[in-house]
Amino acid sequence: MKNKSATDMSHTFAICAYQTSPYLEACILSIKAQKRPCGLLIATSTPNEAIEKMAEKYDIPVIVNPVQKGIGYDFDFALQAGIQSGADLVTVAHQDDCYDSEFSVRVADAWKPDTLIAFTDYREIDENGVTKPENKNLKIKKILLFPMRFRALQSVRPVRRTSLAFGNGICCPSVTFAAKKMPKKLFAGKMKSNVDWSAWEILSRKKGSFTYIPKALMSHRIHDEATTNKMIYDHKRSAEDLAMFRRFWPTCIAKCLCKFYSKAEETVTKR
Repeated sequence: MKNKSATDMSHTFAICAYQTSPYLEACILSIKAQKRPCGLLIATSTPNEAIEKMAEKYDIPVIVNPVQKGIGYDFDFALQAGIQSGADLVTVAHQDDCYDSEFSVRVADAWKPDTLIAFTDYREIDENGVTKPENKNLKIKKILLFPMRFRALQSVRPVRRTSLAFGNGICCPSVTFAAKKMPKKLFAGKMKSNVDWSAWEILSRKKGSFTYIPKALMSHRIHDEATTNKMIYDHKRSAEDLAMFRRFWPTCIAKCLCKFYSKAEETVTKR
């Protein structure tokens, strides 16, 4: 079967919306401003008037998950909603984040026949949309992903796993998934803050490429109500970090890496 060209591949953004967010409209507008036409839907397990009004304003379908089991289950539901829309490529957008207008173009241009996921660099912004200075955490993530800059290495399993073995450098909302290659259960599980890291680890075992686009093409909003920020602030993340490191390392090494990783993550809350 002949692989589709970049111009033939359909791309849908599935916004994972939860409760109410003052940033949802900005997210929607950034997706509608894509230079390459893309589909758009909202997936939520917490339907409410705010989401309904925003969807009606921009004529966006809302897919409701009748079960509330946690963030990982919400991500899986959004991903599957995008896949069921018939799209070849699906980006699970977070309601607080924004995308550069060339995001979809750059993803399509970089896509390879064996790509499992494609992901970009990102910048962090505050509540007002102002770009935050690059902190230690972001610098470490770029170092982790450096080997993935080389396209020839993106399909090499040990390289993909090594890039994840020292921490999670992949920003979840920057990821676009190959719809037909995704399992129905990828994010769901007991984890609450490392659902994405766990997903990349699962996919890293599979044959295919992690296509890295080393350019900041989206803005990840850091604010007090963000789930990940709460997890870091409350120091609830350490146990999950240790569990992830143990997928790659013996327990003694995993504990050492966990301590180092936790210190780097704490810089996220320093503003």
